[in-house]
Amino acid sequence: MKKLPVFFAGALLASSTLVLANDPAGAVQGPQAPSFNVLDVNKDGSISESEALYHGLSEKKFTVWDTNGDDMLTEAEYEKGIEEKNDVDGSTEDY
Repeated sequence: MKKLPVFFAGALLASSTLVLANDPAGAVQGPQAPSFNVLDVNKDGSISESEALYHGLSEKKFTVWDTNGDDMLTEAEYEKGIEEKNDVDGSTEDY
């Protein structure tokens, strides 16, 4: 009976080692931002403010990332915002 907990502990250790091996710098990475297609729920080619807010993008980031002021994020605006990691709302999140 004591072999089962030891097995699980070993499996956990092995999986942790594999995860760290995939990141040679050993850096802890935050949550990944959802892809543009995930946020574009109605598939109209842009992200509305309500779609963005529903998926956790702050209102302030949405406004800053909406560079042409049309109240929609194009894929280019969204990707640029993610890439630049605009910390406009004081959060420590990447997204």
